[in-house]
Amino acid sequence: SALEAGEPCGSCESCVSILDETNRDVEEMDAASQGTVDKVREMVGDADFGSFDGTDLQVYVVDEAQRLSKAAQDAFLKAIESRLFVVVMCTTEPEKIQGPIRDRVEEYAVRPPTADEVTERATAYKKWMADNA
Repeated sequence: SALEAGEPCGSCESCVSILDETNRDVEEMDAASQGTVDKVREMVGDADFGSFDGTDLQVYVVDEAQRLSKAAQDAFLKAIESRLFVVVMCTTEPEKIQGPIRDRVEEYAVRPPTADEVTERATAYKKWMADNA
């Protein structure tokens, strides 16, 4: 997919399939309701088969990652160490993510956007929707 100033283009097949949630290699998981060790083990097992598009890159976005049990975090640790897939863990309580995982990942603090940034994004999104209608 093409990048424009570090941002997804929003129009190539990869971008569109992620935006409309039809990309089978990018999956979001809500750890609050799906964060069981069995679910994580299933994800790790599925990664052994590779990606659907042949790139061998699967991405899991884990929301509320602090809600993962210790056993589920242990299962993710194995996958992170073996680089079976990309894991993006989103949390408001990073201290609840085990040290061994935090030692092996890149951590990015996300701050709330300013009012000007929200306006700029909303304007860009409105333009993108008009151009792609």
